[in-house]
Amino acid sequence: MVGRASITIPVAQEIFRFSQTNKAEAGPLDKWAPTQSSNALAAQYGITAKAVRDIWNKRTWVHATHTLWTEEEKNEYSRRRKLCDMCKLAVAGKGRMLQSCACRRLESSDRMKRGGSFGEAGTP
Repeated sequence: MVGRASITIPVAQEIFRFSQTNKAEAGPLDKWAPTQSSNALAAQYGITAKAVRDIWNKRTWVHATHTLWTEEEKNEYSRRRKLCDMCKLAVAGKGRMLQSCACRRLESSDRMKRGGSFGEAGTP
């Protein structure tokens, strides 16, 4: 049985920065499919390739990476997610996003009820 590795905020930010700096090289990819990069980073940090892609796709570690997003990414995230006022301010760079905000927990719960993950065909 494989144990769970824990990462820190600086590691999550480093993983996210990797996706930003390598976007041009990667070209259009299925953002949910494993890549050589996600597999390599997963091995480096002792996490799964899925955990790496979840950071890249802003499904996890949002509280740690939102300060690194482009304006376009901030707008897209705000548009697609049901955020509370506090998180909207944080995404806009005018506040602090909490790790365990209720608005993101509720959205995750809604996604599980629909039987899929965010961004799959047929889901918002």
